[in-house]
Amino acid sequence: MNALELVKEYFPDKDDEFLENVLWTLTGFPCFWKNKEKTVEENLRESLQEVVNLYVEGKDPFIEQEKYMRKENKKNMLKIKEEEKEYNEMILKEIKDYRKEKKMEQLEIKGMPKKPRPKKNEPEVLEKLKNVIKVKLEELFPGEDNDNIANFLVNEIVDYNRMDGYKLAKRMDEEFYTDSDFEIADIFNGFYWDFNKIYDDIVKEWVIEQQIKSPFNIGDIVFIDVYGKEVKGEIVKNYEEKAQTCVFCESLGHIKEEGKVGSHGIIKNYEDVRKEN
Repeated sequence: MNALELVKEYFPDKDDEFLENVLWTLTGFPCFWKNKEKTVEENLRESLQEVVNLYVEGKDPFIEQEKYMRKENKKNMLKIKEEEKEYNEMILKEIKDYRKEKKMEQLEIKGMPKKPRPKKNEPEVLEKLKNVIKVKLEELFPGEDNDNIANFLVNEIVDYNRMDGYKLAKRMDEEFYTDSDFEIADIFNGFYWDFNKIYDDIVKEWVIEQQIKSPFNIGDIVFIDVYGKEVKGEIVKNYEEKAQTCVFCESLGHIKEEGKVGSHGIIKNYEDVRKEN
């Protein structure tokens, strides 16, 4: 008995065109079987019985197959997109690692320290900011859970970059059911300034500790990254206490003339500036 004859056994009243459609469209014939341990005939009979069952349930097997294929195609597309995403992330990581390696090489050439610049979310920064905020909270809300409130506000300032005192106070009220007013909101306005001051002081200590000197002279032609693009510029001023430099970039619309309104350059960390070879 060949495969078509077997299909006819299940659909004796159907014509050859229908039988061929069932065989080639709705079964795994000739080799795509669910159970590789069974024989071809056993697998084919199992598939044909599933087709018969769909008809018994009042469903069109061809429509159900189309739905299944669409679902599988969607799953495959999602899998492909996920694989593409993983691949792109891997390439991006390799690029970042390469840039980091090159940056460290550049720092060594410049005589810059290997100890990296402190980050704004360093534990030391967060702890000092928390202490400043907690002292103020104890004055405003004696008896409240000010340690947790201080941690919450530090997170809002550092992780969510909330610098507006009104929004900070509102978020605190929502989370801890406190009752703030405009005077408290005005006090909270100073927390972002405290944050920047604390961070700047730590950076200044790092500069002194590492004995960092500017690797750039006024007038040096350099390259910087701006929104992912390399931009050519010129050093116009150094800020040695924070290891930063001001880069004039004509292509960014900067102006050199004193007294004219507009930006005279962009502030960059030493390690983010590359000299022209």
